[in-house]
Amino acid sequence: MRYVGIDYSLSSPSICIYEEKGGSFFEDCRFFFLTDLKKCHVKSNKYDGRPHKEWKCDEERYWNITNWVLSVIEPNDTILLEGYSMASTGRVFAIAENAGLLKFHLWTRKNPVVIFPPTVIKKFASGSGRADKKILEEFFIKETGEDIRALLDLTPKQENPISDIIDSYFICKKGYFDGNTKENTTKKKATKKRKKRD
Repeated sequence: MRYVGIDYSLSSPSICIYEEKGGSFFEDCRFFFLTDLKKCHVKSNKYDGRPHKEWKCDEERYWNITNWVLSVIEPNDTILLEGYSMASTGRVFAIAENAGLLKFHLWTRKNPVVIFPPTVIKKFASGSGRADKKILEEFFIKETGEDIRALLDLTPKQENPISDIIDSYFICKKGYFDGNTKENTTKKKATKKRKKRD
């Protein structure tokens, strides 16, 4: 089973796909993201950064991003998303329309979808539901040993696509952790029931 964490946005969406291959969680992850920063247009076994397709209206823009996600995921993937932030400002309706289109297509494909509140992801990653992007980046480097900022040659002030990649990683890991914990709990309960019957 593959777990797919998606940090979905208009400007810099990121996908983290975990497929167990015997390495650490991070080693078995691949990242896909869209960005307008040319120096971040990379392709390797680990990272696949591409430019946005041209669009002439919001509807085409939303579809381009959704179609990109659908081209990366597989039918049996478990999809993990971050819910809306209640403190969001700006183009909140555009953000909702963009995410709504993706959710509709995931539903038609029958991909299982799990949605986490943003504070849950932050707390899972750092221990604090109020952690900012800088703190999450520090925890990511500490956990994985990977400095994406240095890898993509970005300045200290450039947050995207770094924060999006990191968010998608922790969303993916949270979903994997929860899914396996529930699975193991179910197995333990089933074993106890069998022992009682025996």
